[in-house]
Amino acid sequence: MSKKIIILITSLFLMNLIFAQSRVTICVKDTNQSTIFAIGDIKSALTKKGFLIDEKKFDKVPAYKNHVIVIANQHDSETMQLFKNAGGYAFGNLSKQAYAIRKTGFTNPTYWVFGGDRAGVMYGGLRLAEIITLDGLENVEDEQDQPFIDRRGIKFNIPLDKRTPSFADNGINADMHIEYVWDINFWTAWLDDIARYRYNFISLWSRHPFPNLVKLKNFPEAAMNDVYNNAGLVKKMTIDEKIAMWQKVIEYANNRCIDITWITWNIFLDYTKGVTSMKESGLDAETMRYTRECTSELLRTYPGLHGIGVTSGEQMRELETAEQKEDWMFKTYGLGVLDVAKEQPERDILFIHRYWWTTFENIKHYFKPLIDQPNITFDMSFKYAKARLYSAPDPTFATETVLKTLPSDLRSWWNLRNDDILNFRWADPDYVRAYMFNLPPENQTAGYHMGSDRYVWGRETSLRDHSEPRQLQTQFNWYSFMLWGRMGYNPNTSNSFYVKVLENKYPGVNSTALFGAWQNASQSFPLATKFHWHDWDYMWHVETCSGYDEKSGLNLTKRFYDVLSFIDNPTMDGSGLIKISDYTKAVVAGKTPELNTPFTHALLMKQYANKALAEVGKIGKSSNTELSSIKEDIRAQAQVGLYYAYKIEAATYHSLYTATNDEKYKTLAIQSMLRSYKAWDVYIQIFRTQYDPGRMSIINRAVDFDEMLQSVQKDVELVGGKHTDKIVPIKEL
Repeated sequence: MSKKIIILITSLFLMNLIFAQSRVTICVKDTNQSTIFAIGDIKSALTKKGFLIDEKKFDKVPAYKNHVIVIANQHDSETMQLFKNAGGYAFGNLSKQAYAIRKTGFTNPTYWVFGGDRAGVMYGGLRLAEIITLDGLENVEDEQDQPFIDRRGIKFNIPLDKRTPSFADNGINADMHIEYVWDINFWTAWLDDIARYRYNFISLWSRHPFPNLVKLKNFPEAAMNDVYNNAGLVKKMTIDEKIAMWQKVIEYANNRCIDITWITWNIFLDYTKGVTSMKESGLDAETMRYTRECTSELLRTYPGLHGIGVTSGEQMRELETAEQKEDWMFKTYGLGVLDVAKEQPERDILFIHRYWWTTFENIKHYFKPLIDQPNITFDMSFKYAKARLYSAPDPTFATETVLKTLPSDLRSWWNLRNDDILNFRWADPDYVRAYMFNLPPENQTAGYHMGSDRYVWGRETSLRDHSEPRQLQTQFNWYSFMLWGRMGYNPNTSNSFYVKVLENKYPGVNSTALFGAWQNASQSFPLATKFHWHDWDYMWHVETCSGYDEKSGLNLTKRFYDVLSFIDNPTMDGSGLIKISDYTKAVVAGKTPELNTPFTHALLMKQYANKALAEVGKIGKSSNTELSSIKEDIRAQAQVGLYYAYKIEAATYHSLYTATNDEKYKTLAIQSMLRSYKAWDVYIQIFRTQYDPGRMSIINRAVDFDEMLQSVQKDVELVGGKHTDKIVPIKEL
């Protein structure tokens, strides 16, 4: 055979080999919407890697000379047999939401994705797409996984209309979202991301959503047409069009293996009280009949709705005792749910009762018919970290209260309230991992839902250099959303995985440095909040060092927390930290604590901040504008960490000076506060360059950057100096 012929044959062989290896056949029997969704991600990942794709239904593994991907439910016995015939490695009986990925063959492998149920199939498919994206199809290996926490959710306060507000809609963020939440395209894109991050539960929170959601036989005037925000008409919609849209949203969520539940506060009527004679009163019989009909009609109108949740409190003051409150709750919401549960015995309904101004004894007594109803799941809900998700990964509030009295036959949803970090992008896998491992055990945990009372996590609403439409929070804050979902599914997900995700998303830079800088900077806000502790949302906003004055109760006034306020402010319960005034007393008494003092805590904060600033300089340059913005977020969080660290030191030195009259403490207080002011100045410049939050509900006013800077200038004066004083190296003092 001539040399030319040999070369030609070899070339043709290599070309055929390359061609064969560049094709992938996806084989699937089950074509439900959740599987189709996962296949879409697999196809997208393969296309980006240069593969050509065939998609076929099948009854046997095709003998194609290319890669094959098979996606199936473990209960598909025929496919399971084909898998065994191909020599597949057994994976046992998969639980709900679990998946197994297996590879058989060598030259042209077949990749198998099996799920324990349709959610498991979807998660397995999404995971395969992820592996292809991050590692390449050739590096797929056997793996399987199952959920650590079964129900992983988002708490979404939903401003439906200015006439039916959520809870605290007095900010620009909520007002802008009135338009967004009536856009089906917003929901489909947002739910797609939520599913990819492994969330499977959404709780929609509203004081009184019913006028937007149902038509009532006995109260037809309560149905509300059109949509309004503070600027006026947003959208012309009949109640029928509104119902049709929400039916589509719920169906779409179900097709992503996501359950939706509405949760209300009580007793609110909002729009209804203006068009009827009903009163926001627990003593009004008409209000009770109306609320019961709202509840039952909500479940009838939306057969895909998972359930409803309630709050005994907020505005039930005429009902003075827990017994009266629970009696009202059962005769309204309880009986409304029971009506439908008995009508539709094949339907499973979730009922969530928040633990708020009530007792378990009364709940179990009044709601016994619901608890005993076979097709009703009756769960509790508790604010696990109060309003401070970003404080410590091991809060003790549930241990000290609800878990001591939670009946053995009830489980609780843990309400993970973030009313802290509402502008900057936070990301710390170690913190979230520890949080998940510290949640109560399975027999006490129904699930968790993470979100805010005074912020809506739909689209970002404060970025100055923003796109139109504004970016989804699931894209803008993608890392944080991924962490709180993925870590709930598998908290053992390694940090190296997240480094790889960063490398893929922002190619060409030092992803290890990016990971480290972001994680270290993310310590700043939690460590500040843990030391300067305030329980509830309105009391404290760490991004602005301000809030409402808690001493004024519900008659709220604005307040910046100056350096003097740090002296006697409590630290977080269970943190082991000593507050400044107690530390001063101990020093004066000659009993200086060695651990967890204000100074050791401030030192820890500075170490994290300085590590972040050192690492951010190693990330490298990139033309990616999103990454550039994230780097500024990292710098800002590091600077705010320095601000709080030096402010804690300044407050401590000032307290010691006041107690001892030793001038060295005054000098140190001034120098620490000057350093705090310097860090705050840098932080404010980044903040105002990056964001324009406008009026924020959390502080009940617009963010005023000049005022924030002036407040810290006054802090320097409060410890005896001027903000124009020279910063002197500590060793020279």
